[in-house]
Amino acid sequence: MLITTEKLIKASPAKVRQALLDFGKHPDWNPFFKSIAVSSAVDVADSADYAAASVPAPGATLQITIAPVNRGEQVIKPTVLVNTAELFKWRGILLVGFLFAGEHAFEFKAEAGPGGEEYTRFVHSENFSGVLVPLLGGILADTKASFILLNDALADYVEA
Repeated sequence: MLITTEKLIKASPAKVRQALLDFGKHPDWNPFFKSIAVSSAVDVADSADYAAASVPAPGATLQITIAPVNRGEQVIKPTVLVNTAELFKWRGILLVGFLFAGEHAFEFKAEAGPGGEEYTRFVHSENFSGVLVPLLGGILADTKASFILLNDALADYVEA
C-alpha cells in the first residue's frame, strides 16, 4: 500500500534537502520525527560524496523516534537505501520483512514558481508491504496525516 503526499516549497531542492538531513535540528521544527540519529554508519572512505558530508550513506542504520498523529512515540531503526540530491530513502521492517515493511522516500524536485522563483516539489511517500498491512487501516490513515504535518512544518521552517 502506497501513501504519497506532496508540498510545494518556496526554496531550492538543495535547501529543502539540507534542512531535512540536518537531523540535529528536527526537534526544533518536526512534529513527526522527534529525533533522528545515525546509529550504525558504513565505511565511506571511497566515496567523497558521503565522506565529506555528514549525511548517512546507503547501508547506514538510523534510529528515529516518531510521534504519529493519534499514536504514542515509538522508535524505528531503518536502513538507508538511497541518498542522492534528488532522493533520500530508507527501509524499515517489523521483525521480518514478510510481516511488515516500509520503504520511506523523500523526493526533491526542482520546479519554477509563478514568477520564475525556484521552488521544490517535495514528495513524501511510503510503500508498505507484508501480511499485516491489511490490518493497519487506522494506523496508515494516521501515518498520512503525520506526513502532511511534517511537510507543512518543513515548508514553514525552510521558508522562514
